[in-house]
Amino acid sequence: MHGYTFYQCDWTGFPMRATNCYMPVWTNDKMLKRGSYCNWESVLAHAQHLYDNNESSAPQLCHVQQYIHELTGMPEQSDVVGFGFQHLEHFKDNESKGKEEIDKTAVLFGNDWDMAMYHKVCCAVTTYNELTAVKVTPTGVYEVLVSAKTGGKFRFDEYLERPYINGDGMAAESKIQSFVCTHKPKMAKDREVSVFYWPFKNGLPKNETASALFKQQIYGDVLLVQQTKEACFMQRERYVHFTQQQFDEYFSKKKKRSADPIPALSESEFKKAKAEMVSSLSVFEQRASETSATPGELVGGAMMPPSTGKELMEVAQHLGLAPPQPTRQATMGPEEWAAHSLSLATQLGGVQSGEEPVFRSAMVA
Repeated sequence: MHGYTFYQCDWTGFPMRATNCYMPVWTNDKMLKRGSYCNWESVLAHAQHLYDNNESSAPQLCHVQQYIHELTGMPEQSDVVGFGFQHLEHFKDNESKGKEEIDKTAVLFGNDWDMAMYHKVCCAVTTYNELTAVKVTPTGVYEVLVSAKTGGKFRFDEYLERPYINGDGMAAESKIQSFVCTHKPKMAKDREVSVFYWPFKNGLPKNETASALFKQQIYGDVLLVQQTKEACFMQRERYVHFTQQQFDEYFSKKKKRSADPIPALSESEFKKAKAEMVSSLSVFEQRASETSATPGELVGGAMMPPSTGKELMEVAQHLGLAPPQPTRQATMGPEEWAAHSLSLATQLGGVQSGEEPVFRSAMVA
């Protein structure tokens, strides 16, 4: 239309520039997203309407309520019956409704709701009347309970110490300032923490803890409140509980756990244990040496085996008393052997010069 694309809310009929919320439906333990809704209150109202008209089961309604509570932090017991489409100005039908019923729903918010009024009613009905927040002061970190004002609005400045003058003697700023912190690794993607504080050097003591956490100079108290990031056809702020435990998880740097300490004894315990060990060792040594003998007794009773010839020869060689080592004679040829034999025979007198030697077996032998 006119160059724009619009979606239509399946409960209110309001035009929307985005699909926004959806109806979760479970089929065979699998969740499906159906439809387009302007906010989660419309989803709850439609789910309740389907159950009241026997178009949905009680477990299905319970699943939808639990799913939206976990997603947005909306109170589980929120009264969404009053979000009926019959209160909207474009669905108004006074003729078919009794005057008593119209007056009952129109006590607080009237009965001709436009888009802005419907959004206001949703924010007012499903907000927390009391909210848990974390207060960081110059002296410590505390958990506080914040109460809502009329229409579900919170006055967070009432829970911070108000400055009177700043460092230059001028009047302090009358409006509290805030910023959003969404970059903590353990913080859920659909949550963000809003930090409220008084700006500038306002005469209050410096908040060292907050200044170190948020990397800026902060004086006085700081209030941390958690809010949701959810789809809605109009801008909204839904604050949910923020506990000190969550603050410690998001902002405290946990030190690495050191190894378990090694168990040790005190000085007196060590001396006592040492005496017991020395006494026990003495008893053990006494028992082990009962059958022992002195070195002299062992030598006197020892029997040496007789020495072998090889061992005696080694001793004689060491003392220089060993006979000379035999040497092998050189091998003689036939002519040398004949000359040697003749010389031997001549020496023995058995052969005259010029005679042919005759060798007998006995001589040879």
